[in-house]
Amino acid sequence: MYMRTLPLGIRGTEGDFSLVEKDLKDNGAAWTKKLRVGGADGPSWSTPTLPHPCRKIEFQLWSHDQGWGGAHPGTYRESYTWFDVGVQKLQAPIFANSDIIEWPAYLLFEEFDEEPCSIPTDPARPFLPHATTLQKNVVGKSHTMEHTIVWHFRNSYDEESAEAMEAVNRGRGSQSLDGKFVRSIQVGDCITLWARARFPGWENHVQKAEVTVYWAV
Repeated sequence: MYMRTLPLGIRGTEGDFSLVEKDLKDNGAAWTKKLRVGGADGPSWSTPTLPHPCRKIEFQLWSHDQGWGGAHPGTYRESYTWFDVGVQKLQAPIFANSDIIEWPAYLLFEEFDEEPCSIPTDPARPFLPHATTLQKNVVGKSHTMEHTIVWHFRNSYDEESAEAMEAVNRGRGSQSLDGKFVRSIQVGDCITLWARARFPGWENHVQKAEVTVYWAV
């Protein structure tokens, strides 16, 4: 599964936007709807003036693995179904002026060719949960579990801190609380969410996912 947010801090992207199962069917809203984004500032909208305006990202995940197997069932240890987060930069400054453009809804889940920038691409390193992983599934659970993860721009926990170790115990990466990802987000960036699974028999079943982004004006 792959999911992309609307570009941050652009008029028309505020508020809630969701796709449900019926929207993904042939001729559903996921394929036909176009969002009108961009435009000049007005009484109800001010474009962020900070170069890095993101303040908080809240992820809500409803998922489970294949429901069997694993060396440590009921824990996050050696779980090989997980979620990663990345950021995609727009290739052109399409929001540099006050024009309104149409953003096809399918861009919220259609993959680009490139991988998320936060995921290691060194071929010498195996494709496994890593230090910046957002969340693992509990091993051997066949029913859906909910995880809520909040990343804040003021976070600055070292990967060896007690807070980081607690995050690891809850199925998250040891470097996921350093705040660097949130502080790096710029206006127009799209945050991406990737559902991962590795090794035969491992499956990541995702019922629902929500990403809420907060930014300062």
